[in-house]
Amino acid sequence: VMECGPLLSMTSSSSSSSNKVFTGGIDGSIRQFDIATSTPSLIGMHGANSSNDDNKKVACSALSAIHDSSSLIASAGWDSKFHLWDVRSSNKHQPVITLDLPGKAFGMDTSLDGTKVVVATSGRQNCFIDVRSSSLSVTNNNDKENSQQPPIANMILQRDSSLKYQTRCIKFFPSTQGIAIGSIEGRVAIEYLTELGISNNNKKKYAFKCHRVNDTIYPVNDIAFHPTHGTFATGGADGTVVTWDGN
Repeated sequence: VMECGPLLSMTSSSSSSSNKVFTGGIDGSIRQFDIATSTPSLIGMHGANSSNDDNKKVACSALSAIHDSSSLIASAGWDSKFHLWDVRSSNKHQPVITLDLPGKAFGMDTSLDGTKVVVATSGRQNCFIDVRSSSLSVTNNNDKENSQQPPIANMILQRDSSLKYQTRCIKFFPSTQGIAIGSIEGRVAIEYLTELGISNNNKKKYAFKCHRVNDTIYPVNDIAFHPTHGTFATGGADGTVVTWDGN
């Protein structure tokens, strides 16, 4: 039993050998679930420092595993906080990094190279965070144990979404060249990251309508990219999954 109420977010480690799933609950908890033993354990909480009153806890609304790291999990919540957790840390239930966000978090993704996190918040803001996980281990002279340098995270860009309504999901391109944004108003926007010095190859941002049935408009709940072909799929509250050619 997870004991966290409804789950608002979920992710798994990018390591192929991992048998762990991580969940974000409406009670603000980030929990690790061991598939082999069916055992949950608490990693940390959002809003834990604001009050001891259970009624003041805030939801963990977004989770994402940092690629190329077997131990780092990023979370964001309705407390307008971004946390980075090291699940192997001996300092239990404490994030290794905390950053302030401009509003409640509604969606999050990490780049495939493990260096960037994007968080979509209230107020139509998209926040880009540079994460350096220091995944290169330092081995001692006896070659018996490895130690990791602490991770570093900094907000490097905050900008408005090109969509007029609340963001529901956000995803990096596999190349990290741009992002796809899905909104509650049945639209997807494709944007590029030239502000970060990443070339857009002379492509322009655009948006299109989707997940609409007659006059009924449904939110875009999720976006998933094919890792090599440039195609992507959107899942909507209309109960359909639609594939698109991103090129």
